[in-house]
Amino acid sequence: MEDYKETVKGKFNEREIRQMHKLFMRAAPTGVMGPKEFKQYIESLNIFKRADVHESYAQIFRGYDRDQDGLITFKEYLLYQLGTIYNTEELLDIVFATYDQDRNGLINREEMILVITNATRWVGDCDVEAKDVQAAILDEVKRLLAFIDVDRDGSISREELRVASVKHPEVLEKMKNLA
Repeated sequence: MEDYKETVKGKFNEREIRQMHKLFMRAAPTGVMGPKEFKQYIESLNIFKRADVHESYAQIFRGYDRDQDGLITFKEYLLYQLGTIYNTEELLDIVFATYDQDRNGLINREEMILVITNATRWVGDCDVEAKDVQAAILDEVKRLLAFIDVDRDGSISREELRVASVKHPEVLEKMKNLA
């Protein structure tokens, strides 16, 4: 328990940690959550309006899987909860991992389009195949790239995202909400 308390830096109390552990262990009785258990966990939360039966929620999984080993531990689960509830350095890591599909250390235009399209499909009441919805997604991607991509190379580095989010914390929050 002490290790978990240290992990969450006093942001969650012991009761909250125990409750999250109970929820985590229900989804991952072996103590680790792979993509299959994660899919079941996400679907059990019943938060998405529409999702394809074949959806794996890979972009969300990347946000949890901090060490990129293909498994989510309880510590990683706690870090995700910490990052999404409190605007912290952990949130930067979560957002970056969520968007960086190929894990090359850069977020490109196509990765942004994919993440925002998936999230729009999951929570929205609109048809992501409709031209006006696609245009809105492309406009949002263009705005984010124009604002964050300081070196204008067509992609966002972790450092560019960090600098933008220090100056304008709402950028990180917006990217989290779009994911």
